[in-house]
Amino acid sequence: MYSWGHFNLQYNDQAIQPIGEAVSNTELFRRLARKMSLQNNGCDLADEEIMSLALDWSHTHLDGINIGLLKERGFSRLNVGSPKTRTPHINGCFATKSGKFEFASTDSNNAGALLSLFRQGFEGNRELQPVDPLPSFTARKTPVGGFVLISPKHKHFLNSGYTNFNLKNGIASKQTIMINRLDAMKLNVQQDEHLILYNDLGEIDVFADVTEDIIQGVVMVNHGYWVRHINGKTVNALISSKPSKIGKGITVNDTIVFIKKQTQKQTEAAEK
Repeated sequence: MYSWGHFNLQYNDQAIQPIGEAVSNTELFRRLARKMSLQNNGCDLADEEIMSLALDWSHTHLDGINIGLLKERGFSRLNVGSPKTRTPHINGCFATKSGKFEFASTDSNNAGALLSLFRQGFEGNRELQPVDPLPSFTARKTPVGGFVLISPKHKHFLNSGYTNFNLKNGIASKQTIMINRLDAMKLNVQQDEHLILYNDLGEIDVFADVTEDIIQGVVMVNHGYWVRHINGKTVNALISSKPSKIGKGITVNDTIVFIKKQTQKQTEAAEK
């Protein structure tokens, strides 16, 4: 797994014995492997064997760190320097063919690929289309009346996990949209007003959070809501699954949306 920027390793020991028929994920797959007569595919490894194979323990970042130390201390920071003094690229060491920061890519025929393929449980090739070795960014023009949509994680959810723990406080059952106060004034949008957010992919129901915490021309709807909690579609319905040219990354921040009031939707439905 990628570390997602974390510089600490943590050892999670078993807290209690499994209750009822509950088992850990790794034990579940060990049992499935035995039941299906699968051998030598990694499913029969013990937990500590999996941990020993999960990391490159010879890497300089793990110098002096081992499973025994983690068991004893519970966690350990990688050898990457302190936050105040860390300078990982002071001598280059970038993930490019040259090892330098490249303003013009030397690997443009492979879409400037810098990271090795990562798909858990799969070793294979990926083909990336050639790109301009010196890409020039051209901002996408927002049509009149349109907004750039961002859809970050919700501070009370974990992606879509823990969403159901926020039902009693009402957070998980009300999909809100952050909109700048001046944009709200132009559209005559009031706080908590029921709105429809839409584009050519679909539409969702949201409730206005008029604020100064977002800039003009941009709106924000958190991802992680459950369809059954909000009785409608989530922000995913508005976002394209088309990958970016460089690295086949996600293109969520290229989403353009429009706003209409719930009363407008009712009028349009009546006219049809």
